[in-house]
Amino acid sequence: MSASASVGEARTARRDDDDPVVPARHPGRWLALLSLAVLATMAVHLLVTNERLQWPVVWQYLFSKPILTGVVRTLELTGIAMVMGLVIGIVVAIGRLSPNPVLSKVAWLYSWFFHGTPLLVQLLFWFYLSVLLPRISIGIPFGPGLASAGTNTLITPFLAAVLGLGLNEGAYMSWIVRSGILLRTGDDGTNSGQRQWAVHLAVSSGRRPSSCGMPAHGRRTHDPAVSVNRSVSRGTGHGANVGFR
Repeated sequence: MSASASVGEARTARRDDDDPVVPARHPGRWLALLSLAVLATMAVHLLVTNERLQWPVVWQYLFSKPILTGVVRTLELTGIAMVMGLVIGIVVAIGRLSPNPVLSKVAWLYSWFFHGTPLLVQLLFWFYLSVLLPRISIGIPFGPGLASAGTNTLITPFLAAVLGLGLNEGAYMSWIVRSGILLRTGDDGTNSGQRQWAVHLAVSSGRRPSSCGMPAHGRRTHDPAVSVNRSVSRGTGHGANVGFR
Protein backbone atom coordinates (compact mmCIF):
# COMPACT_ATOMS: atom_id res chain seq x y z
CA MET A 1 0.00 0.00 0.00
CA SER A 2 2.82 2.36 0.87
CA ALA A 3 4.68 1.47 -2.35
CA SER A 4 1.69 2.38 -4.55
CA ALA A 5 1.21 5.63 -2.64
CA SER A 6 4.89 6.53 -3.19
CA VAL A 7 4.55 5.82 -6.92
CA GLY A 8 1.43 8.03 -7.07
CA GLU A 9 3.19 10.87 -5.28
CA ALA A 10 6.17 10.56 -7.61
CA ARG A 11 3.91 10.77 -10.69
CA THR A 12 2.11 13.81 -9.26
CA ALA A 13 5.40 15.55 -8.51
CA ARG A 14 6.64 14.76 -12.05
CA ARG A 15 3.50 16.30 -13.55
CA ASP A 16 3.92 19.36 -11.35
CA ASP A 17 7.51 19.75 -12.54
CA ASP A 18 6.40 19.59 -16.16
CA ASP A 19 3.88 22.44 -15.74
CA PRO A 20 5.10 25.73 -17.28
CA VAL A 21 6.05 28.54 -14.89
CA VAL A 22 3.91 31.60 -15.55
CA PRO A 23 5.19 34.90 -14.13
CA ALA A 24 2.84 36.82 -11.89
CA ARG A 25 0.96 39.65 -13.51
CA HIS A 26 1.21 43.13 -12.08
CA PRO A 27 -1.37 45.36 -13.78
CA GLY A 28 -1.00 47.99 -11.05
CA ARG A 29 2.64 48.59 -12.00
CA TRP A 30 1.80 49.15 -15.64
CA LEU A 31 -1.04 51.47 -14.68
CA ALA A 32 1.27 53.52 -12.45
CA LEU A 33 3.91 53.66 -15.20
CA LEU A 34 1.34 54.81 -17.74
CA SER A 35 0.07 57.51 -15.36
CA LEU A 36 3.60 58.82 -14.77
CA ALA A 37 4.28 58.85 -18.52
CA VAL A 38 1.13 60.90 -19.14
CA LEU A 39 2.02 63.37 -16.39
CA ALA A 40 5.57 63.75 -17.71
CA THR A 41 4.28 64.35 -21.23
CA MET A 42 1.87 67.00 -19.95
CA ALA A 43 4.68 68.73 -18.03
CA VAL A 44 6.97 68.81 -21.08
CA HIS A 45 4.13 70.10 -23.26
CA LEU A 46 3.45 72.87 -20.74
CA LEU A 47 7.09 73.92 -20.65
CA VAL A 48 7.42 73.99 -24.42
CA THR A 49 4.13 75.62 -25.43
CA ASN A 50 3.52 78.11 -22.60
CA GLU A 51 4.42 81.53 -23.98
CA ARG A 52 4.33 83.12 -20.52
CA LEU A 53 7.59 81.39 -19.65
CA GLN A 54 9.38 83.62 -22.19
CA TRP A 55 12.18 81.20 -23.04
CA PRO A 56 14.08 83.74 -25.23
CA VAL A 57 14.43 85.97 -22.18
CA VAL A 58 15.56 83.02 -20.07
CA TRP A 59 18.29 82.08 -22.57
CA GLN A 60 19.34 85.71 -22.84
CA TYR A 61 20.12 86.00 -19.12
CA LEU A 62 21.08 82.41 -18.35
CA PHE A 63 24.73 82.85 -19.33
CA SER A 64 25.00 86.55 -18.59
CA LYS A 65 27.93 87.91 -16.60
CA PRO A 66 26.07 88.41 -13.26
CA ILE A 67 24.76 84.84 -13.33
CA LEU A 68 28.16 83.34 -14.16
CA THR A 69 29.83 85.51 -11.53
CA GLY A 70 27.36 84.26 -8.95
CA VAL A 71 28.07 80.64 -9.92
CA VAL A 72 31.83 81.16 -9.60
CA ARG A 73 31.47 82.88 -6.23
CA THR A 74 29.19 80.11 -5.00
CA LEU A 75 31.65 77.40 -6.02
CA GLU A 76 34.52 79.36 -4.48
CA LEU A 77 32.75 79.81 -1.15
CA THR A 78 31.54 76.20 -1.16
CA GLY A 79 35.02 74.82 -1.81
CA ILE A 80 36.67 76.86 0.94
CA ALA A 81 33.93 75.98 3.44
CA MET A 82 34.15 72.28 2.52
CA VAL A 83 37.91 72.10 3.10
CA MET A 84 37.64 74.10 6.32
CA GLY A 85 34.74 72.00 7.58
CA LEU A 86 36.47 68.72 6.75
CA VAL A 87 39.66 69.65 8.59
CA ILE A 88 37.75 70.94 11.61
CA GLY A 89 35.46 67.91 11.60
CA ILE A 90 38.34 65.44 11.64
CA VAL A 91 40.13 67.31 14.43
CA VAL A 92 36.98 67.61 16.55
CA ALA A 93 36.03 63.96 15.97
CA ILE A 94 39.47 62.79 17.10
CA GLY A 95 39.22 65.15 20.06
CA ARG A 96 35.91 63.63 21.12
CA LEU A 97 37.50 60.16 21.03
CA SER A 98 40.50 61.32 23.04
CA PRO A 99 41.05 59.76 26.49
CA ASN A 100 41.72 63.29 27.77
CA PRO A 101 38.43 64.32 29.41
CA VAL A 102 39.09 68.05 29.01
CA LEU A 103 39.81 67.76 25.28
CA SER A 104 36.83 65.45 24.81
CA LYS A 105 34.43 67.85 26.57
CA VAL A 106 35.74 70.87 24.64
CA ALA A 107 35.29 69.04 21.34
CA TRP A 108 31.77 67.99 22.36
CA LEU A 109 30.91 71.57 23.34
CA TYR A 110 32.06 72.86 19.95
CA SER A 111 30.08 70.30 17.99
CA TRP A 112 27.00 70.82 20.17
CA PHE A 113 27.02 74.62 19.89
CA PHE A 114 27.74 75.02 16.18
CA HIS A 115 25.56 72.05 15.25
CA GLY A 116 22.57 73.42 17.17
CA THR A 117 22.86 77.10 16.19
CA PRO A 118 21.12 78.19 12.96
CA LEU A 119 23.49 78.98 10.12
CA LEU A 120 22.03 82.44 9.54
CA VAL A 121 22.61 83.35 13.19
CA GLN A 122 26.27 82.35 12.90
CA LEU A 123 26.74 84.40 9.75
CA LEU A 124 25.17 87.46 11.35
CA PHE A 125 27.31 87.02 14.46
CA TRP A 126 30.56 87.11 12.52
CA PHE A 127 29.41 89.95 10.30
CA TYR A 128 28.35 92.11 13.26
CA LEU A 129 31.25 91.12 15.49
CA SER A 130 32.39 94.75 15.51
CA VAL A 131 29.41 95.60 17.73
CA LEU A 132 31.01 93.55 20.52
CA LEU A 133 34.67 93.99 19.55
CA PRO A 134 35.37 97.23 17.66
CA ARG A 135 39.02 96.28 17.36
CA ILE A 136 40.87 92.94 17.33
CA SER A 137 44.31 92.96 18.92
CA ILE A 138 47.11 90.47 19.42
CA GLY A 139 49.28 90.73 22.51
CA ILE A 140 49.86 89.54 26.05
CA PRO A 141 46.67 88.34 27.77
CA PHE A 142 45.38 91.06 30.14
CA GLY A 143 48.41 93.11 29.11
CA PRO A 144 49.53 95.45 26.36
CA GLY A 145 48.62 94.66 22.76
CA LEU A 146 51.27 94.17 20.11
CA ALA A 147 49.11 94.78 17.05
CA SER A 148 45.49 95.69 16.44
CA ALA A 149 43.12 96.45 13.59
CA GLY A 150 39.50 97.39 13.12
CA THR A 151 37.10 94.46 13.18
CA ASN A 152 35.23 95.68 10.12
CA THR A 153 38.53 95.81 8.25
CA LEU A 154 39.42 92.24 9.14
CA ILE A 155 35.98 90.60 9.01
CA THR A 156 34.84 91.28 5.49
CA PRO A 157 31.53 89.90 4.17
CA PHE A 158 33.44 87.14 2.39
CA LEU A 159 35.35 86.17 5.55
CA ALA A 160 32.16 86.27 7.62
CA ALA A 161 30.52 83.87 5.16
CA VAL A 162 33.55 81.56 5.19
CA LEU A 163 33.70 81.49 9.00
CA GLY A 164 29.98 80.88 9.36
CA LEU A 165 29.77 78.12 6.75
CA GLY A 166 33.10 76.50 7.64
CA LEU A 167 32.51 76.33 11.39
CA ASN A 168 28.95 75.12 10.87
CA GLU A 169 30.02 72.37 8.48
CA GLY A 170 32.88 71.43 10.81
CA ALA A 171 30.35 70.63 13.53
CA TYR A 172 28.29 68.46 11.17
CA MET A 173 31.39 66.74 9.81
CA SER A 174 32.62 65.96 13.32
CA TRP A 175 29.48 63.91 13.97
CA ILE A 176 29.82 62.14 10.63
CA VAL A 177 33.52 61.36 11.02
CA ARG A 178 33.07 60.21 14.61
CA SER A 179 30.18 57.96 13.61
CA GLY A 180 32.26 56.47 10.79
CA ILE A 181 35.11 55.75 13.17
CA LEU A 182 32.94 54.21 15.88
CA LEU A 183 30.89 52.09 13.48
CA ARG A 184 31.77 48.45 14.24
CA THR A 185 34.75 49.54 16.33
CA GLY A 186 35.57 50.15 19.95
CA ASP A 187 35.39 53.35 21.95
CA ASP A 188 38.79 54.42 20.65
CA GLY A 189 37.78 53.98 17.00
CA THR A 190 39.69 50.75 16.37
CA ASN A 191 38.62 47.12 16.19
CA SER A 192 40.48 44.28 17.85
CA GLY A 193 42.85 43.67 14.93
CA GLN A 194 43.72 47.33 14.57
CA ARG A 195 44.17 47.64 18.33
CA GLN A 196 46.67 44.76 18.35
CA TRP A 197 48.49 46.30 15.39
CA ALA A 198 48.67 49.63 17.24
CA VAL A 199 49.96 47.99 20.40
CA HIS A 200 52.73 46.17 18.52
CA LEU A 201 53.80 49.41 16.84
CA ALA A 202 53.64 51.31 20.15
CA VAL A 203 50.96 53.72 18.90
CA SER A 204 49.57 55.71 21.81
CA SER A 205 45.86 55.57 22.61
CA GLY A 206 45.44 59.22 21.66
CA ARG A 207 46.78 58.61 18.15
CA ARG A 208 44.88 55.41 17.43
CA PRO A 209 41.72 57.05 16.00
CA SER A 210 43.72 59.04 13.45
CA SER A 211 46.33 56.38 12.70
CA CYS A 212 44.12 53.28 12.66
CA GLY A 213 40.45 54.20 12.65
CA MET A 214 40.29 57.00 10.09
CA PRO A 215 41.90 55.26 7.07
CA ALA A 216 39.80 52.12 7.51
CA HIS A 217 36.41 53.82 7.84
CA GLY A 218 36.64 56.74 5.43
CA ARG A 219 34.31 55.09 2.91
CA ARG A 220 31.50 54.87 5.47
CA THR A 221 31.46 58.65 5.79
CA HIS A 222 31.40 59.40 2.06
CA ASP A 223 27.65 59.56 1.47
CA PRO A 224 26.78 61.60 4.59
CA ALA A 225 29.66 63.99 3.84
CA VAL A 226 28.39 64.54 0.30
CA SER A 227 24.95 65.32 1.70
CA VAL A 228 26.41 67.90 4.09
CA ASN A 229 28.39 69.49 1.28
CA ARG A 230 25.18 69.88 -0.70
CA SER A 231 23.67 71.69 2.27
CA VAL A 232 26.70 73.99 2.39
CA SER A 233 26.29 74.78 -1.30
CA ARG A 234 22.66 75.71 -0.71
CA GLY A 235 23.61 77.65 2.42
CA THR A 236 25.89 79.99 0.46
CA GLY A 237 22.74 81.90 -0.44
CA HIS A 238 22.64 83.17 3.15
CA GLY A 239 25.83 85.08 2.35
CA ALA A 240 23.67 87.75 0.73
CA ASN A 241 22.36 88.58 4.21
CA VAL A 242 25.84 89.71 5.25
CA GLY A 243 26.62 91.61 2.07
CA PHE A 244 28.50 88.85 0.27
CA ARG A 245 28.30 89.34 -3.49
